[in-house]
Parts: sequence; structure tokens; C-alpha cells
Amino acid sequence: MANQFLIKETMTVMRGLMPAEITALENGTYDGVQLLGYYQKGDTPAPIIYYYVDPLTDPDPGPEDGGSVIVTGSIKLVHKFKGFVDISYYGHQANTDFSPALNIILKKFGQVDLGRREVFCKNIQTVIDGSKIKNGTLKFNGGIDNRILTVNNSNIEVTDIVFDGNNKQPSFSLVFVADNCENLVINKTEFKNLTATVSGGNPSNNAYGLMLSPYGVRNFTIHNCVFKDIRKYNNTAVSGTPTVGQGFTGGIFLYNGSEPTTPTSNSSNGVIRECIFENIVNILDDDLDFNTYSGYLDADGIRFYSVAGGVNYFDITISDCIFRNISKRAVKLSGSGFCRGIKIYNLTVYADAMQYPMVSAIKLDADTILDGLKFYASTLADRCSIFLQMQGNYNLQVRNVYANYVDGAIQIAPVNTESIRDLKFENITIESYSNYFITQGGPTVASQKRINFNNCVALPAKDLVDKYAVRLGSSADLTCGVSFKNCRIDGANIALSGTDISIDGLDITIDNINYIGNTTAGGSILSTGLSSSVNNYANVSIVNTNINILNVNAAFLTSNRSFLLTRGKGYAIRNLRLKVSDNIATNVSHLDIMGENVAVDNFLYDGTSSLRIGVQDYIKSSCFTNLIRTTRSKMVPKTFVVCGNTSNANVSFANIYDMLVMDSPVMSFNSGTKYIVNGLSHNSSNSAPILDSSLTVPVSKNAVIKFN
Repeated sequence: MANQFLIKETMTVMRGLMPAEITALENGTYDGVQLLGYYQKGDTPAPIIYYYVDPLTDPDPGPEDGGSVIVTGSIKLVHKFKGFVDISYYGHQANTDFSPALNIILKKFGQVDLGRREVFCKNIQTVIDGSKIKNGTLKFNGGIDNRILTVNNSNIEVTDIVFDGNNKQPSFSLVFVADNCENLVINKTEFKNLTATVSGGNPSNNAYGLMLSPYGVRNFTIHNCVFKDIRKYNNTAVSGTPTVGQGFTGGIFLYNGSEPTTPTSNSSNGVIRECIFENIVNILDDDLDFNTYSGYLDADGIRFYSVAGGVNYFDITISDCIFRNISKRAVKLSGSGFCRGIKIYNLTVYADAMQYPMVSAIKLDADTILDGLKFYASTLADRCSIFLQMQGNYNLQVRNVYANYVDGAIQIAPVNTESIRDLKFENITIESYSNYFITQGGPTVASQKRINFNNCVALPAKDLVDKYAVRLGSSADLTCGVSFKNCRIDGANIALSGTDISIDGLDITIDNINYIGNTTAGGSILSTGLSSSVNNYANVSIVNTNINILNVNAAFLTSNRSFLLTRGKGYAIRNLRLKVSDNIATNVSHLDIMGENVAVDNFLYDGTSSLRIGVQDYIKSSCFTNLIRTTRSKMVPKTFVVCGNTSNANVSFANIYDMLVMDSPVMSFNSGTKYIVNGLSHNSSNSAPILDSSLTVPVSKNAVIKFN
């Protein structure tokens, strides 16, 4: 009779068919066996039918595999699964290694449904394209030479899976995606509970949730995934002697374990979006200094690795991800052009009760876009040490960035001497920096071209003592090539050493009785142009700028440093305001200008000290118009304009206004040099408002104008 089936409640019973039942299957009385459960009736999602395999007419399905092919007596029964295979049909049991069965399912059918179960396993492999794994937990029960899953094929999908490291240490990572596995999708998946205590070789020095080869993993998508509770010990008590290079830990690592020597264009590309990275840490000894712990730390949310001999450009986008308590960096790109092309959007980084401050939030390479980054430290102790670290030399765009507590905000630190060029920073806000806002660091000195800062705000931590806000350029007077537009940078020195500098709309405020300045940054609150010589062309423009000196320590003035220092040929200064509070000593000049082809127009000065022109070095072929001192201070004033070098020549002044009542000269010139003054209005009671008997100086005939 057709379509008649034996009915058995368990796999054990089905494997023990009676001889008469086997004969009935062989002679066609029954087409097969309906199985109601594996270990007991109803423990599988639904009953399934195993068909009799006729050895004379049917192809051999292969040996017994525990789920699809069953040997009972002298015959074989087969069920051909379609679509996802629920692991209960292969006899999954809790707390038992299920790796062999998983590998059989993936090899035969390619699609596994874990049925929301926890499955102990190790060394699972994809074998065919289009494999899919979903719905459950894969819990690692291997050792240091194992991992949970290796992806060897294209079009693989992993959905709603938890890769649980079981607080063990795998080889490199819990999951590894090999070269040339295209169209990978990992969605709604967790990578967690990895604890690494062994180091000493490349596989054991690295411990990551997911490792993607940088070669040929094209069009991958990592979406809505969580990477958490991943830790590696690099301390004395657990791992022995701490060593640089033995803390590599993280969520995602672009690496395949090799050191390539042949350049290739076969780069991986894809998207990492809406993922969470949490509690990814190195455990170190306590009480280490920065130089020590920053070397021992290597726990990153996302880490790229590339060298000169391999891939150096990745079309990869990272967007809308959250990072919380990551020891070293949220995202780390290899530097100096070996890891280019990354686009990063809308990341948020939190730091709360860290063992040591994060070394940097993001380390960037060339040809990179960062648009949208927020960093929140719970306290100053959780601040980021180097917030944005730039090791790439060129083509960086950084926009819409915020941080509350950092030591240093932006470090431009290339590892070679190639020109630093085309870096754009826009809408950067740093609420509290403890060390610097921008610095050029690293082991090399390079010229700079087209580095632009637009709409940036940097505010200092309370009571900075010996710090700088900005230090760019070099003592070698290379091209500085920097511009600031509509920026507010408070709290410390700004030193721009070199040529091609543009400032349009810069506000600087110093209000800290403890501040003593920083000589390595040039000394002056704002110094621009050449570091020493005035004989070379500087090409500097400063317009629409306000400098407010409300409080500094008296020690700042002991080195005869001014608040604004300019040096070199080719200066244009327009709409500049300098306010210096009365409580600041007047024993030094508040401004120093020297060089050639200098044009100053609309300078407003609220202070009681001097503008020194051509005193430290010569001033030539320059003009100063509309210089106004507005203070009404009762303190003993200084001469407004002092020119004191015998090499000065061809300098003109027009429309000089001094509202301060005093009995000192308004302007003082060194004997023997050539100046023209056309229009001086003042309140000086001194009989010689312009001090230099050897000069022919046309003075305004309105001898004294009283300012009300």
C-alpha cells in the first residue's frame, strides 16, 4: 500500500527496527519511517519521515551521520533536509560538544537553526557557498589552538547568534573569515566572554571576537552586533612578564595572521554599522606611568592592520556605533598610508571607571573621513590621553566632533617626512583639555600644506600651569600651511612656526592665575611666522582676532615674553583686539612685531604696556594704521608704540589714538631710523608725545584730544 509509514517515537527505537519491519520496508509495504522525536516524542520541532534507500536503484547517501542518514540493521534510511536544519534533528544535548554534527550539517546542507539553544562547540567550518547559521548560542569549549567558527566561503549569513567565548582563549579570534569570502552578512549577533591569559606567539598574542581577512572579503556587512566582555591579561600576576605586543584584544580585527610582502589591490570592503563594543580591556598592573601602560595596552573596538607590502586601501564604512570602556582605542587604523580609505560616521565613546585613561579614541590614517564623534568621560580621571591621533600624512576630513575630558585633543604625528597636506577639521568642540588642543608630534619633522580648522572650540581644564593649546610647524621654519577660521581656543599658548598661516576669526582667553606658559611652544600666547629669522617670507594673515589676557602667573612675564609675537616678511594684520587686565604686570611688552612688508590696520589695545615694533629685530617697508589704545587705567602706563632697532627703515604710521592719560611719550623711536607719522591723537601731558629728536615727524595739529 503506497504512502504507508512505520511510526517510531525516538531515534533509538528507529535504529532498532525489527527484521520484519526491515523486510516490510524492503518489499515496499512501507515507504519509510515517521520519527516523532529524537530522544523522546515531541523533542523536535515536528515529526519527519526517513525514506528507505533501495541499494539497487537509489544513490548511496553515505555513511550514518546521526541525523540525515540512519543505519538500522542492514538498511539505510534517509531524510533530505531542506532549508534550515534544526539541530534537534541531529540529537543535540545540552553541555555536550556538538561540533561534529554541526560540521556535518554545514557540509551537507549549509543551513543551521540552533533553535534558541546553547551549543558547545569548536572548530566549525563553512564548506559550501550560501551557508547560514541562526538563532542560538555557540559556546566555545576548545583550547588555545581552536576557535568557534571559520568562514571559508562566500554568501555566508550569520543571524541572531551569540558567540560565547566561555571565558576561554581561542586562536586569534572566536570567528575568523578567510580570504576572498565575499558577501558576508553578520546580523544581530553577539561576541562575548573572551578571557585571554596566554601570550608568546602570534595566535596567542591576539584575542578578538571577529577577525576578517583584509584580502578579498568584499561587500561584507556587520550590522547590529555586540562585542562585549573581551579581556586579555598583560600583567605580572596572571600573564607573567608584561610585554609590548602581548595585549592585542578587541571586537573586530582586519587581519589574517600573515605578514604580506607583495602589494595587492584585493582589499576587503564593506560596512560595520549600528554595533556596540563594550568592556574590551587589557588588565595591567596598577600604578604604571603613561609611557609604560600605553605600550602594554592594545585593546581596541575595531582594529585594522596593514603593512607596506600588503593592502593599503580599504573601502570600508563604520557608522552609528557605540563604544564603552575600551582600554586603548575605539577604532585603530594603521598609520602613514598603509590603511587608507576608511569612512567613519556618528560614533559615540564612553569611558567610565577605567583602570587607565584611553590612549586615543580614534587613530586615523590618510584618505580618511571622520564625520561625527562624541566622547564622554565620566570624570577627569577617565579622560582620553590622545583623543584624535593622525598618523596619515594627507587627505583627512574630520567634522562634527565633541569631547568633554581629554589630555590632548588632536595629535598630527606622521611616521615619515612626506609633506602633511589637505587636512580639514570642522566643528570640533573640546570642553576640557588638560595638555593641548593640537600638536604636531611623532618622530619626524615634515612641512605642512592646507591644514584647515573651521568652527573649532577648545576650552582648558581648570588651572593649567605649563601647557600649550596649539603647536604646529617646526623650528626649521618649514611651511606651516595652517588656517584657523571662526575658532575659540582658550587657556594656553598657540605657536604656529613656519610659513603660510591664515587666521580669520580667532578668540583666545587666558584666565588662570597659575598659568606660567610653555617655552617649548614659543613662549608667547600667540606666536606666528618664522621661529627665529625675519629674513625669509612668512606669508601670514591675522584678521578678526581677539586675545583676552585676564590672569596669568607672574612667572609668565619673567622671560620677557609678549602676548602676541610675529616674525618674518609678508604679514597682514587687520581687526585685531588685545585686552590685558590691569592686574597684569607692565614690565614687558604685550606685543612684538618684526619683519618686512608688514601691514597692520585696526588694532584695538586695552592695556597699559607697549606695542613693540622692530625692537627684538628689524622692521622695514611696513605700515601701521588705526592703532588705538582704549584703556582708562589709573596704573602707571607705558609708552604705547616703541620702535627701537637701528636697522628699522621705511615705516609709516597713520591715525594713532591713545586715550590713556599719562605724562610719558605716546610713541618712541630709535634715533637714526626713518619713520613717518601722520595723525596722532592723544591725552599725554608730555611735552614730546613722540620721542626722537632726529626724526621729521608730521604730527596732527590737533595737539591734544581729550577722550571722554
